[in-house]
Amino acid sequence: MDKSCTRCRDYVAHQYWDHMDNRKKRFFKLMLGNFRNGVTIPEKFVRSVGGKISELVKLETPDGNTYNVHIAKELNNLVLRSGWSKFARVYELQEGDLLRFKYNGDSHFKVEIYDPSACEKETSCVVMNHNPGLQKRSVPRDNPMLSPEGERLAKRHNGCCSDSCKTSKMNPAGTPHKPSKNTCFS
Repeated sequence: MDKSCTRCRDYVAHQYWDHMDNRKKRFFKLMLGNFRNGVTIPEKFVRSVGGKISELVKLETPDGNTYNVHIAKELNNLVLRSGWSKFARVYELQEGDLLRFKYNGDSHFKVEIYDPSACEKETSCVVMNHNPGLQKRSVPRDNPMLSPEGERLAKRHNGCCSDSCKTSKMNPAGTPHKPSKNTCFS
């Protein structure tokens, strides 16, 4: 490897990690192993934000919901712990899912969730869940991912379900994910 290339790469890395606005920094986490109990924030990321991550972080998903998750310090690592298992359950995280964390400052992350096919998971964008005990999740009012028809269906769906219709997923075009005889969409 050419020394000038190494110096340039080192300079670029220095500029990115030490001088770029923290709110533009991101990291990915692949869900493997025992991820449902906690996820470690990469040490390189923690160093780059100067360790300015509080004991409580906010995870915001494209559906507009925000979850409070407590950080535990374990073996010199910061681990998303208390509140993480609920987040993993609500978004049906599975082995092989990939999460992209974008730091917005003040211990606030925007989180995008991708399935093993590398496509964004529907459950992170549009989920209408009426399961007691879970934070209420509904379609954001001005969701740019929904067509006008999808927005109309989502409004009709909110609050109309019985126990037999706990979760309804919609694709970005705003049509039902799977054709069904669900009376909520009739």
